[in-house]
Amino acid sequence: GHSAGDAVLKKSAAVLQSVIRETDTIARLGGDEIVIIQTDIESTNDANALANRLHRALSGTCFFEDVDLKVNCSIGVSFGPLDGESAEELLRKADAAMYRSKRLGSGYTSFYNPTYHTEEIVLIEPRDQFQIPPCSKDQQNPWDSAS
Repeated sequence: GHSAGDAVLKKSAAVLQSVIRETDTIARLGGDEIVIIQTDIESTNDANALANRLHRALSGTCFFEDVDLKVNCSIGVSFGPLDGESAEELLRKADAAMYRSKRLGSGYTSFYNPTYHTEEIVLIEPRDQFQIPPCSKDQQNPWDSAS
């Protein structure tokens, strides 16, 4: 229900804050879509490193009212100015990449590839690399320390 979704979003925000750099900006677009803006990155490796940290941090179990909720993410990435000059264009292309990741199954990262049509995205990381076994209620869980 809505209260479970709200609880997951609140805990996600705390988890995300622990993963991003101090210079990064995070914003919720709506629903379960979140944007992270990184500046001063050297290469695609920096964005890929963040995606890896996000997958690790957001893959797991969130406990809500004695119910174990499986949580994971699908990530789409675009780069300015390579993929666009405006925020709108970069968001549109990151969104297309994210939907490609979702079509492949949760836990994927896709980078927008400008040589393809908008819906054609290059897959960067398979989700199996990021699957983290759920924590039992006795184990430390990144979601538990999030407020």
